[in-house]
Amino acid sequence: MKFLPVRRAAALVAAATAVTFGLGAGAADATATPQPVVTLQPIAPLALPAAGAVSPQLDWSTSRNVPGFQSVTLTVDARGLARVAKVAFAAQCRAHGLVASCDDSFDLASGGMGESAPFTVTPLKGVKLGSVGSFTISGVGAGLIIHGGTGRVVVGGPAYNLDALARHRNVAVGTTVAQPITFSNLGTLPAAGSAVGLMLSPGLRFTQHFGNCDYRTLVRKGQRYEDAALCHFPDWMRIGEKVTFAQPVRTQVTPQALWTYMDVIAAPAGDQASLQWVTAPGPGVSWHRGSGQVLRLKQLVAGRPSSSPAGNTQLQLGNQGNGIEWIAAHNGADYGVTGSSAKAAKGTDVTMSFTMANHGPAVLYDRSGGEAAPFVKITAPTGTTVVGGPECGYTVSSTVGYCSAGMAGILVWPGDSFHFTITFHVNTVVAHAHGLVQLVAGGGPVPSTTLSFDPNPRNNTAALLLN
Repeated sequence: MKFLPVRRAAALVAAATAVTFGLGAGAADATATPQPVVTLQPIAPLALPAAGAVSPQLDWSTSRNVPGFQSVTLTVDARGLARVAKVAFAAQCRAHGLVASCDDSFDLASGGMGESAPFTVTPLKGVKLGSVGSFTISGVGAGLIIHGGTGRVVVGGPAYNLDALARHRNVAVGTTVAQPITFSNLGTLPAAGSAVGLMLSPGLRFTQHFGNCDYRTLVRKGQRYEDAALCHFPDWMRIGEKVTFAQPVRTQVTPQALWTYMDVIAAPAGDQASLQWVTAPGPGVSWHRGSGQVLRLKQLVAGRPSSSPAGNTQLQLGNQGNGIEWIAAHNGADYGVTGSSAKAAKGTDVTMSFTMANHGPAVLYDRSGGEAAPFVKITAPTGTTVVGGPECGYTVSSTVGYCSAGMAGILVWPGDSFHFTITFHVNTVVAHAHGLVQLVAGGGPVPSTTLSFDPNPRNNTAALLLN
């Protein structure tokens, strides 16, 4: 049984407020609803392996959601790849040389979509490593304004691979954890320096601030939190070279820790696509340079020199420099619920409200996508049946339903609470009819009433009293 949707594999980088609305030619009525504007987000550069065809990734966003599938025609101009790669267009395309018109269908009901480009590219035989080409994509669709863009293709590239990071269990609050960071270049081009991003989830804090690292802070409810670092290393990264941080990254486990993580991404300097999850701007975000000693890299394997130019677009080899340090703290998050009371006559509907709250001390961060986050089981008061509510749409019988905080329940800080309402139909008036609000976890037909992270189960149930 699953009560929360699966998190998207990749979020579209889009902001509807940044899109310029426009009316179609000849539209004279100023009060007409503007046509939706569909915008191709900046295309990540594509590095071509020595063999095998690959496709660029396209991400589209829209100024407003559009229900249903929308037929569009995309025009691909790949003449800029003529000296770099062989281009093969998909079956839905009508090609004239390296220019093609391709039928497509957009599902924009959720504000955007991702897809592979309708063509593949393979490097030409004998083309030099580091050779660069480009292509453009534009489009038209009935009732839509489509803004296209330009993509870049490079032959070969670095490919960073990060050594596995540690998993720690039952770590005491206040403990300082040391994590070595080691990575290598498995690719076909060197890199003119490296950047390593470190992102902390709630419950960890940096204990060092190196002079070649920038540290990110954000503001939440008036408090500043340091949650990421981006470290810069000018040393060239040869093909086959392997390096490690001269000293491990040390983080302290704070009272907010429960299930907490340090995400690491090692990438060639200038690889903006790989580092975007660290560098993307956001509300209340600021950066400052560390004031401590310079963090250096220690060479473990020398690698081999190359006359090819340095690259900053990675081949799809290894783990792309990504890894996660997992820390399960010896700590708890006291979840609790409140109940409700009401009066109602026979044959009527009655709406009752209640809350679920995290009383701390830990933040609950369920990055699995919601499977471990608690939800609420509702047992209807005697003589009533469940009608439902905005957050309580799942029922297993006429008298038992479930309520969920949805995606908002994945990251819950101490003091956060969720308000629910649920409606019952009164079939029979029973004096002092008793129902139940109960925290549960896990899937299946019989969810567990035991929350492994909750040190205080006494407030996990509350009464729904009617008449």
